Amino acid sequence: MGTGNKSARMKLLLVLGAGASESDALLADLETRGGFQLLRAANSDLAETLLRDSPISLALACPETPAAEIERLVAAVERSRRSIPVLAIRSARSAWPDRWAELGVGVLRSPLLPDALARSVEVVLGLKKA
Repeated sequence: MGTGNKSARMKLLLVLGAGASESDALLADLETRGGFQLLRAANSDLAETLLRDSPISLALACPETPAAEIERLVAAVERSRRSIPVLAIRSARSAWPDRWAELGVGVLRSPLLPDALARSVEVVLGLKKA
């Protein structure tokens, strides 16, 4: 029997962050061990286009992404695909707006242990199904 196309089964994750990120190793882990396919967007405008045109399962903001850009991402999710979870990776020492909880933004504090990002994404996607 056919096994199907692996890329068709892979979950697409939107990664918001310009250029090289301090979380590149974690992102690579998502692809290799987590089995996710990543679509990168340098800004929220490109992210909104990808949200409209691709079956994105989750949006992830890199640590260096400014808070205002993450809030624009949340607005883009609301306009295009209401059910997509948004996670933001933030330094353990940095602050983030209290309103993110109201907006439904999950925050992961870095540094993250190896495989923690992939496991966190899997948990969030599992919660979305429940």
